[in-house]
Amino acid sequence: MLLAPSTLVFVALVIVAGYIVFGVTGFGASPITIPLLVHVLPLTFVLPLAFGGLLASHRLWTAVAILLPVAWIGVWIGHRIHVRLAPAMMARIIGAVLLVVGVTLIVRTL
Repeated sequence: MLLAPSTLVFVALVIVAGYIVFGVTGFGASPITIPLLVHVLPLTFVLPLAFGGLLASHRLWTAVAILLPVAWIGVWIGHRIHVRLAPAMMARIIGAVLLVVGVTLIVRTL
């Protein structure tokens, strides 16, 4: 995949900004980088870039073994809900969840 130099600069700036936010707050690299990067790169490229960036030797494989089955159950449930609900209702639910998470994080920092 050949990218224009301006696209490469944008991608680099988005990743740096995401990890600066992550360094300051302890969370936020993926929620910032993924939505911005999918405007210039395909999602099938962005997700492995965002989540596969850490070296495998640095992962806690016992934690992965515990979280993976639970994550798959959550993905399955989320897919079932997504298939059955109208897109407008899904947008409202996602917005509400993000609002609750954002307010919770703001309240915790005060």
